[in-house]
Amino acid sequence: LLRHNEAMTEAQRKEAELRATANQAAAKAAAAAEETRVANEKLQAQQVEFANTLKAQRDEMQNKLNDALETERTRLNAIMAERDKAAREQNELMTKMMENQMAAQREQMAQMAQSNEAQMKTMQGMIASQQQMIANMPTGGDGGCTIL
Repeated sequence: LLRHNEAMTEAQRKEAELRATANQAAAKAAAAAEETRVANEKLQAQQVEFANTLKAQRDEMQNKLNDALETERTRLNAIMAERDKAAREQNELMTKMMENQMAAQREQMAQMAQSNEAQMKTMQGMIASQQQMIANMPTGGDGGCTIL
């Protein structure tokens, strides 16, 4: 009976040790689970912070890009306006040049017409003079011209 009691006591002691070990393991597992939960929360918070940082950086870059595009658009519009103005001025100059050329051609034609008219009057005067000379020439008995 004493041996039986000793064996029972030994078994109870081992069972108590096993329970203590199981309890320690359960406590360690619970602590590890808590650490994992806390680490996961920290990781999630870091991921949210990282995502927010990335979004803020993306938004900033997009704003800078939009500003640069607007600046370039404004610069291009100014260049195009300057180009259009230069084209209008060139067209005006070409129109004036053509008008001046046409005026010079009209003037030249008017001078040529005056010159032609003066030549015609001179020719008419010469013809009239020659006709007058012919009319004043003495004629022979046969009605023909006398050869000088």
